[in-house]
Amino acid sequence: MDLPKFLEEIAGTLLATAEYIRRIGSPQQPPWLSQHQHMQQWQPWLLQQQVPQHQPQSQPQQLQQQQQQQQQQQQQQQQQQQQQQQQQQQQQQQQQQQQQQQQQQQQQQQQQQQQQQQQQQQQQQQQQQQQQQQQQQKAIRKK
Repeated sequence: MDLPKFLEEIAGTLLATAEYIRRIGSPQQPPWLSQHQHMQQWQPWLLQQQVPQHQPQSQPQQLQQQQQQQQQQQQQQQQQQQQQQQQQQQQQQQQQQQQQQQQQQQQQQQQQQQQQQQQQQQQQQQQQQQQQQQQQQKAIRKK
């Protein structure tokens, strides 16, 4: 017997009992509970009669297990999110490192270009000096 059907039966019994009490006007046991007159309260009788098939303790345990599973799933999701965030941070760091490396390479290229320009200037100066020396030598020869 499944739980919804069981709950329906309990609800039906309680409604019938409530209706009987309303009609009679006193909380005496209704006739359908007469075979259990040694029981003073109806609730224990209902529990003893119908619940053992359902093992009421297993239901809270199942709920607890479901809650624990949900908590575990939430924790796993949080861990996955944290891992994803860490991966994103690592990727960002890698990108920053790559950008820094590119900047360093650009700076090195600029330095090389500056060095080449300086070398060219030095060569031009040497050529000018050679030309001046040649002109001086020519001037001396003319004299």
